[in-house]
Parts: sequence; structure tokens; C-alpha cells
Amino acid sequence: MRIYSSSPVDLFENLYESDSQTVTHLHIARDKSSGWHSVDFTVVVVPISGTVRFSTHDNSRTITVGDIVRMVPGEEHNLEGLGEVDCDLMVIKSKLV
Repeated sequence: MRIYSSSPVDLFENLYESDSQTVTHLHIARDKSSGWHSVDFTVVVVPISGTVRFSTHDNSRTITVGDIVRMVPGEEHNLEGLGEVDCDLMVIKSKLV
């Protein structure tokens, strides 16, 4: 077992990286946005603090601690920080076989 710990970040830090998986601590300031983007991985997004509006081109949902989002490779999306506090999320990007 190996434990990876995050620290306060301005935008993001990769806690773990391999050819098939990346685990990222992502920070979204309140009232800020990640901008529309996509990646060539299956992605799981896990909020660890704050509230985020998670949008695709055909759906928009508010997510918070206790929710997860799973996306397929190439799915374009945007995250926007909501509420009175900044948001932190864990993003797990995996190449599934």
C-alpha cells in the first residue's frame, strides 16, 4: 500500500501518474470555471469540498461531497465553482481495457 497526500493548490496537482492512470487534485475557486475540455481517458470526478456545477453540452448538474461523476473518453465538459467557498475535487483518469 502507498498513501498519496494532497496539499493546498492554486489549480491542480497530479498525485499519481502512470501510462494508464492519473489521479489529480483539482481546485476550482468559487465563481471560476475550468473551461470546456475533454481527455482521452475514462474519468471519475469526486468532490471533496465545496459545490460544483458540472456541465456537458446536453446536461448540467450541481455536485457536492458524496456525489461522483463518471465520463467516457472524449466527453467534453466544464466545471464551475459555486457557493461561498472554493471547491476541491479528486479526478481519476484511467485507460480501461
